[in-house]
Amino acid sequence: MTNVGSGAKAEAERLVASASAVISEIAGDGAAPSEHKNRIGRLIDHGISRRVDSQIRQRSKPGSAWAGLEATAVEALAEAEPNLLVMIGSHPSGYVRQEAARLALPIVDAGDPRPGIARLLSQRALDAIPSVREVARAGVEAMFAAELARTDEGWMPRGTERGAREIVEQVRCVELCPELVDTALDLFASRTGRYALSKGVFDHHRHNRKEVDRRAQLLADLQKISSDLDPGPEQAAAHRLIDFYEASLTPVRA
Repeated sequence: MTNVGSGAKAEAERLVASASAVISEIAGDGAAPSEHKNRIGRLIDHGISRRVDSQIRQRSKPGSAWAGLEATAVEALAEAEPNLLVMIGSHPSGYVRQEAARLALPIVDAGDPRPGIARLLSQRALDAIPSVREVARAGVEAMFAAELARTDEGWMPRGTERGAREIVEQVRCVELCPELVDTALDLFASRTGRYALSKGVFDHHRHNRKEVDRRAQLLADLQKISSDLDPGPEQAAAHRLIDFYEASLTPVRA
């Protein structure tokens, strides 16, 4: 039986190898093969999944350019290769991740961040390290606020939607950032989902069987923890998220 994490592990290893090659090239240690540059370059439009992010943060091979990366070098690397910032946001060092989140803030302020940057910030808003969460949360708040301030209706920009989904697809969001959960749900309620089929536009989730099963598990986990939360923002966010997933177990036409 194939390990469900094997694909994420292999992708993480490829990305770490590519990041090391690109960092080494910037440092003047030889040209990086095009396959490594292309792999890092694609991250800005797609971002890194949570499973792959988790695997990357566990990889720190001694002696590699990736393992030796320090927070003080992040800004120069991002200036030399902006697409590298998405990858750096998944570094094993919390100091490095925090610096990547800080450098992503002006990109959000400039408007309509691409999916790689949006996912970086939303994942780090749920980081295990409080100082990383604090920096990233400011970027996510700004991204969501800018979208809510738009007066026109229609589809949510792809980057903002990916960022919102990163928040609401993790149970710990209700304890770590209940205010972001509320804003993300407000966005979903005010914008049309991007996934359209020939007979109409559906909500913000894919509706194949695997996706329905995943949402059902999220719903069960939320229901399990909601009664243990203290009354207040956390419990209120959990209840709103439960309502959201209960409504989305069946496709809803716009």
